[in-house]
Amino acid sequence: MLTSEAVQLVMQASTLGNNETIYILDMGEPVSINDLAADMIRLSGFEPNVDIKIEYTGLRPGEKLYEELYHSGTGKPTPIEKITSNHEPVKNPEFFLSEADNLIANCFHLSRRELFLSVAELVPDYTGAEVYQDNFVNNDSTIFGIGKIQNLKTA
Repeated sequence: MLTSEAVQLVMQASTLGNNETIYILDMGEPVSINDLAADMIRLSGFEPNVDIKIEYTGLRPGEKLYEELYHSGTGKPTPIEKITSNHEPVKNPEFFLSEADNLIANCFHLSRRELFLSVAELVPDYTGAEVYQDNFVNNDSTIFGIGKIQNLKTA
């Protein structure tokens, strides 16, 4: 899907009205990351796995191969063909927004463990916090690569 088409879908979704509904946009068929990487290498004038090696590193903690778009079943159709809605609205939007505001206000004062566990409390299907349940916390703040980026900026 072209960027202009995606923008058009977002703008159309914004006209649907209900602020408590989550809209799912049909962006077309998924793109293979392997094909995308190979195409980008070729467009740069090189040959994949000859001039530039494509390395498979595996999934990081919390990453998924497939993203579930709906909690159960399928979405509810909308008047716009490529937009469906999640028919499971937030149970208590005021509480959720209050807790999200609280999390945003305090996120720089929380440890990574506390931050990921707080997000898991707000989002029932969130799976990234499970790595903190046991022994994956790394003292040098390099979990998910976030700390490495921050350390480079301060170096």
